[in-house]
Amino acid sequence: MIDIHCHLLPGLDDGPKDLEDSLSMARIAVADGIQVIVATPHTLNGVYLNHREVILGRTRVLREALAEQNIPLILYPGADVHFNADLIRRLEAEEVLPINGGKYVLLELPNQSVPLTAKEVFFGLRVKGYFPIITHLERNLVIQRELDIVGDWVQHGAVIQITANSLTGGFGGKAYDCACRLLERGWVDIIATDAHSAKWRPPVLSKGLQSASEIISPAEVLKMVTTYPKSILRNEPLPEKDFSEFFSKPAKKKFFSRFF
Repeated sequence: MIDIHCHLLPGLDDGPKDLEDSLSMARIAVADGIQVIVATPHTLNGVYLNHREVILGRTRVLREALAEQNIPLILYPGADVHFNADLIRRLEAEEVLPINGGKYVLLELPNQSVPLTAKEVFFGLRVKGYFPIITHLERNLVIQRELDIVGDWVQHGAVIQITANSLTGGFGGKAYDCACRLLERGWVDIIATDAHSAKWRPPVLSKGLQSASEIISPAEVLKMVTTYPKSILRNEPLPEKDFSEFFSKPAKKKFFSRFF
């Protein structure tokens, strides 16, 4: 399995404090069947500002430690980028690190709101050849109430990631319900751990996958932690999805009235 959203690098954010904590998380991940992790420290969130070179350097250090400890985990660099209206300029200036230096960018919205410029920024990223991966939407208070907002984003190329722990109730009933509805509508592309520690938010995918497999096809769930993240790491486009059946339903007239 591949986990594309994990706060594994030591001492950069609210994830592991030191190298030993990172190694403890790595061991848990491997035991759960995770073979590849994209290390994604926070940046641009008003608290942490982790530049590209800092992340790359810390990734090299952790790779060396994993090898020394014989922990069979492949590590790629990335960042958990907080939504920023100036994001495109920062990407082009190489201030912000996409996943493995490619065209996919983990993009974190505020937990309690959806920025008015969100659609504009997502569209601008696609025009420039980037793919926004919008993280843990199920935990956003606005999305929990107005799920149809997401439909417009996915139709225009946004990639949606939900958190494995949300599917087991770890972030509460509303996040669980929202994650289930996103899965049911076929809008989810990636399930990731968004792990921060070995104890209170460990890098475990298996329990969330089991829960997701009770909602949609287990084969499709498996692709969310294997096929699709592998394409992201290779900088390849994900398969296009057909949403015509869902959006042709009469109830969606209200949805389109929001945007036209």
